[in-house]
Amino acid sequence: MKALSRWSLGLGLLLGLLAVALLAPLPVHPYLDFQVIYHADMGLLRGIPLYDHAGQVGMIAELAGVPPEQVFVLPFPYPPWYALLALPLALLPIDAAARLWLELNLAMLMGSVWLLTDGWNPPRRLAAFPIALAFAPVLGGLIVGQYGFPVLLGLSLSFFALRRDKPFLLAGAMALLTFKPHLGLAASAAVLCYLWSRRREAFPRQALVGTGLVGLALFVLGFLADPAWPRNYLHSLTGYGADAGVLSCDLCASLPVALGDWMGGGGLRGALWI
Repeated sequence: MKALSRWSLGLGLLLGLLAVALLAPLPVHPYLDFQVIYHADMGLLRGIPLYDHAGQVGMIAELAGVPPEQVFVLPFPYPPWYALLALPLALLPIDAAARLWLELNLAMLMGSVWLLTDGWNPPRRLAAFPIALAFAPVLGGLIVGQYGFPVLLGLSLSFFALRRDKPFLLAGAMALLTFKPHLGLAASAAVLCYLWSRRREAFPRQALVGTGLVGLALFVLGFLADPAWPRNYLHSLTGYGADAGVLSCDLCASLPVALGDWMGGGGLRGALWI
């Protein structure tokens, strides 16, 4: 009964977010970072493999009634299960989808704060929510529709699951860390090393088995998005830094990007930017 109540609450929250996205005139720009996953998912709904960038450009050109040379959209540089999870967004008009994306990112941010402040006294815990929103990189990520919030939620959920000895919750958290591998890889490796070092105990053993099963499920699921996704995903990563849109991104401002510019110019900048 308790589980049913939680599912009902989650469904009600999702329907509420969808209603706001469709009806509230929130001024969200849909053609910043968000458009990459939106157009990739539009392509999937039309039978275009996830990493077929030329096919996506052709689709957008046809829909807009312009030559392909006038279309600018970056290739999709993330694992296929990320796009599959976000696939329902492509069923909405892009303006509504961008608003829903903002709401989902905000919900993941607030969920992360809630998990990270587990055990705090109520006044400090409540104060953490506006403080998180006031952090400039977080605010910027919400505005442009960045893709790092599932990883933030995965990190927060990992800490929570490790403290509470929740093996299957930890397996789900590890899945979220794969959504942006270059952000989640180090944390995933640290957690796996910790679990392996205690593999004779029940909780680490169950968490390792759960993580392995979730990883296998994600690997198989990826073939729904692209029949040759392991090869095409690696190809998209190696070619991403050479894309003119990445090399000329004047809106990209972060410590990794600054280091990329200082150390190696555009190629390294593109690799760090995603």
